[in-house]
Amino acid sequence: ATDPSEGASERMLKQVKQNWPYAEQLGLAEGAAIDNLTFTPYLEEAVKDADHIQENVPEIESLKDQVLTEIDFYAKTDATIGSSTSGIMPSELQQNLQHPERLIVAHPFHPVYILPLVEIVPGKATTEATTLKAEEIYESIGMDVLHVRHEIEGHVADRLMEALWR
Repeated sequence: ATDPSEGASERMLKQVKQNWPYAEQLGLAEGAAIDNLTFTPYLEEAVKDADHIQENVPEIESLKDQVLTEIDFYAKTDATIGSSTSGIMPSELQQNLQHPERLIVAHPFHPVYILPLVEIVPGKATTEATTLKAEEIYESIGMDVLHVRHEIEGHVADRLMEALWR
């Protein structure tokens, strides 16, 4: 994991330790341990060997664009990139990438240890191979995948929750 803000690694570890008992009750993958988590303040170091990168920066389009461009530059060419966004279309996020075909919107619901659902939305440049790989990765960590086949404003699951709330 990476976050350049001061004290980020301490905050992350505190949050993980706080939520770990809940995750254990719900069931963890064999070999899962807090000690397996690594943290670096350097994005390049965090993504350089990753098979899949999940971007979760705040919903500021210029910030997402900057971070995704850096991820795209430093990541292995066969790595997939999932972007958690609440309203930016995948094709917009792909515009400045050298390898736009490997980006997919992957919007996990929170808290993931209670609601293991991720909505994935390919952009115009996303390949079928990227979509399938992303589905496999999220399913391998116990998440249910809601695959939205065409870009839409917002998210299907958010719309359903809003309708149920009313």
